Amino acid sequence: MNQKKIAETAVGILLAYIGSWVLFLWSGAQITRENMPVYGMLMLGLFFCIRNLVRINDRTSVFHPGHIRSCLLSVNRRKWETIIKGVSALGLAIVACGYVSAELNGAGIILAVVFTGVLYKFLGNIRFYDRVKVCSVGVLSLLWGTAVVISHKIDRYNWVFVTNFGGLDLIKIIITGALCFVIFYNIVEIVTGFGKEKKEDRAFSKKCWLIGALLTFLCWLPYFLSYYPGNLSIDSYASISQAMGTEMLSNHHPVMFTAFVKICLAVGSLFGGMEAGIAVFSIIQMAAFALTLNFCLEWMRTKEVRPVIRICSFLFFAFSPLTALYSFTMWKDILFSCWILLLGIQLFEMADRQAQPDKGDIVRLVVLSFLTAFGRNNGLYIVIAVLAVVLAVYRKSWKKLAPVFSAAVLVIVLIQGPGYDMLNIKKGNLAESLGVPLQQISYTVKYGGNITEEQREFLNKILPEEDMKEAYNPTSANGVKFHADFNNEFLEENKGEFLKVWAEILLKNPAKYVKAYCMHTMGYWQMDTIGYTYCYGPDEHWIHVEDRNILEEITGKNVRHIIEHDLPQIYMNLPVVSLFFCTAFPAWLAAGCLVVLLVKRRGRYIMALVPCIALWGTVMIAAPNSGEFRYVFSLYIAIPFLTAMLFYGKNINSNKKKGYK
Repeated sequence: MNQKKIAETAVGILLAYIGSWVLFLWSGAQITRENMPVYGMLMLGLFFCIRNLVRINDRTSVFHPGHIRSCLLSVNRRKWETIIKGVSALGLAIVACGYVSAELNGAGIILAVVFTGVLYKFLGNIRFYDRVKVCSVGVLSLLWGTAVVISHKIDRYNWVFVTNFGGLDLIKIIITGALCFVIFYNIVEIVTGFGKEKKEDRAFSKKCWLIGALLTFLCWLPYFLSYYPGNLSIDSYASISQAMGTEMLSNHHPVMFTAFVKICLAVGSLFGGMEAGIAVFSIIQMAAFALTLNFCLEWMRTKEVRPVIRICSFLFFAFSPLTALYSFTMWKDILFSCWILLLGIQLFEMADRQAQPDKGDIVRLVVLSFLTAFGRNNGLYIVIAVLAVVLAVYRKSWKKLAPVFSAAVLVIVLIQGPGYDMLNIKKGNLAESLGVPLQQISYTVKYGGNITEEQREFLNKILPEEDMKEAYNPTSANGVKFHADFNNEFLEENKGEFLKVWAEILLKNPAKYVKAYCMHTMGYWQMDTIGYTYCYGPDEHWIHVEDRNILEEITGKNVRHIIEHDLPQIYMNLPVVSLFFCTAFPAWLAAGCLVVLLVKRRGRYIMALVPCIALWGTVMIAAPNSGEFRYVFSLYIAIPFLTAMLFYGKNINSNKKKGYK
């Protein structure tokens, strides 16, 4: 692509972006993250229209008289097909207006007309004979439609269901899914058309990697200097207390992470007090994080990922306020996210080589598996899923792989089980992994579900009924499991009975269980639910840590207000940009990536998605609360990796691609 075409494309995208924004605002349509498929459809339609206007004298332009003449003749020959397509486009356009809450009057009618034109074009690109594409995009569309319909039934301000489930919901899901199918199909068509033939991998440049990491670190430095010695939450203070020996070791905060904190505090003590130790931790974590992210960028260069994607990815890593703030926050989730990303890259490398794993692959897999398993408490389940998939893909090498993988999992289980017991290291409370069942039972109790006296008697031994009703919070299980009267010992001793009671209540109250589950996990699948936990410096808890604004001391300027208030207002409200700060977006991106790989007939590469999918799955099963961003932060930093997978390689199944004009 020459410079002129690049400039034309960039201008076209910018004008389409602004034009869509203006048209949405003018028509009264809502610009939300959940409405982004329709917004994206409008952007694509305007982009292709602008591109054709630019080359109006080109005979391939849809505005060229010759092209218009041939289209009119084609319409006349296929009159009934045109009528059916036009009526379908009009019907879907009305659905699209309802989707974005645009009223069909005044400017809303103009929006509906534009939607009709774009959808008419999009419908013409669908080829139903490609069963894999139709089925995979269809499933994704129905899932999206289901998420939209369920989310509209929930009042997110009061966290209650405003309507019950009914047969009409199924019709709404199908209609919404049909609209999304047309949009997603065309997006997948465009994405699969941007691939190029695979060439030899480029050499990995350590120099580029280190320079990129240094630049990223420097971009984060103003944030760190504004909140010296680092960002600390209540979980951070718990890790510090365990590292100092003032609190008993517990694997609720992974022992490996606590050991790392202890080492940093010990090093810091040589240069000063507590603040120096926390600063050492912050700097080391920032460096490790920057190296990991830029390793991903350099890896993308070796795979000849398009420069525009790599540049945007660097800007995303270096200038995202969220990434910068999290880089020096004392949470286990940050380094854990590094291991998940590296695990995905390793699996992609194995798939791309299309050969049986060698010793280097096995060693890297095992090392990353250990780091993942000891990095966070759901890490073991992710490791088991990854190793099981690798074993299934490389069945021919099972005699070599199975013993190694089994031994690795066994060692992890023995260390985290009997090993921790021997060292008197407490394991995480059982209630931590039962957040979803506790929420479902609490919802059923609070809203008068069908519960027998025997079941009530059992539940009262865990937490008295009235306390459970009062403590229940639809978005977090903390109110119940951390209640002063919550009997965790009884729950530990009767976990089998608890699961039995949970299942019995489920059979009599399925709708209430579904409602409680949807509200408790909403942030991980609903695009407009945001659940960030921000730390701005060391919050005051039971350990005193003195914070400093070193940047202000040096420059005389205090940028904290910009970081805490101005930047969030910008990146959380800009259309499309706000997607990259949405808790659920990376999960949907991974699902879209899965669809594209299936369409491209590159199923082998799907195993590179397993760490992300398994992570999301474990969160959906045992989420402590709704939409806590740091629990899926691994998916957030994997956005460039997932994007690279979307555009990697050509669609090996299609010899002819339909062009977009």
